[in-house]
Amino acid sequence: MIGTQQMAFDFVLQLAMKELREYPRVRKDVKVCFEFVKWNEWDLDEIKKPITIRSYDISASGVRLLGSPVIRRRDLKRLVKGTKKIRMALYLATGEDPLMSFARLIWTNFHELDRGLPHEEIQFGLKFIDVSSPFFNTITQYVEKQLGEKS
Repeated sequence: MIGTQQMAFDFVLQLAMKELREYPRVRKDVKVCFEFVKWNEWDLDEIKKPITIRSYDISASGVRLLGSPVIRRRDLKRLVKGTKKIRMALYLATGEDPLMSFARLIWTNFHELDRGLPHEEIQFGLKFIDVSSPFFNTITQYVEKQLGEKS
């Protein structure tokens, strides 16, 4: 009986987590370049001092990055406080122009470095902000296409 109850609980938990997601998410490894900018920055033309990392998964509302580049703790604190945001470029397809957006930090396990977690296991959850309709349409179509290829 306990096994059946646990399976039912796990099923309900998975269903609840799925319902919490605003948009479908696909596990996809793409190149991401980003930099920290002041909150009042609006220029998306270029990333002047890029930090390169890989995505773990992507949705129309955000991206999870995996592996920790060298990030100063003060920059992380500024992201958490909201005095800085992220200007980023997503390279969804080789040879095409990147998809540019701003993002804010939603969560990270960066603090786990102090407990011995390797840098390559550090994760950052970013939410796209101030997105244009073309950006939203492109990222939504990309995710839907990737999900279609998996089924």
